[in-house]
Formats: sequence, C-alpha cells, structure tokens
Amino acid sequence: MSERDSGGGFFSGFILGGLAGVALGLLLAPRPGQETLEQIREKGTELQAKGRELWEDESGALREAIQEVREILRETVEEGREVLKEAIEEGREASAKAAEELQTRFEAVREGRERPS
Repeated sequence: MSERDSGGGFFSGFILGGLAGVALGLLLAPRPGQETLEQIREKGTELQAKGRELWEDESGALREAIQEVREILRETVEEGREVLKEAIEEGREASAKAAEELQTRFEAVREGRERPS
C-alpha cells in the first residue's frame, strides 16, 4: 500500500499540471477562438475522465486497505478471546488447587495433626 500513499499528491499534481498545460495552450495557440475553446472542452473532458479513473483506482485501494484492517482486527480479537479463555481456565485450575490445599490443611488442623500458622 505504500506505493499508493502519495495518490493524493499525485492527483493534485496531475490536475495542476493539466490546468497549467491548458493555460499555456491558450497563450501559445495559433488557432481561432472557437477552435481553441473546443479544444479546451475536449481536454477538460479528458482530464475529467482521467480524474474519475484515478479516483476509482484510489477508492478501490482504500476499500482493500479497510478490508485488510478489518481482517487483522477480527484475527486479533479471536486471538484475544483464546488467550482470555486460557487465562480463565488456568485461574479456575489454580483456584481449585488452592481450595483443595486449604481444605486439606483445615482438616489436618481440626484433627490435631498440624498446628495453625
């Protein structure tokens, strides 16, 4: 995607270059006014078509980038859920083990085999 990062700058440069070309064409054109206006209209139409094409290309790239980000986020959330499930299970196991150890110590103290600490 880094190749497309300068798309906005390219598009602006493209439009400015087109306008400069039209202005120079007007100044240097050896044609009558009506012919020059017709040529300007044609060039304007061409520039408009090229601008639309560039916009569609860039917006397509943007859609692709958004889709990639969505996929990465979906995968990250899934991985996070798995890590959380594992942590919860480990916590339950640790809690059960601690409860069992406490129960054993409690019973030992009650039977007089061990002194409370």
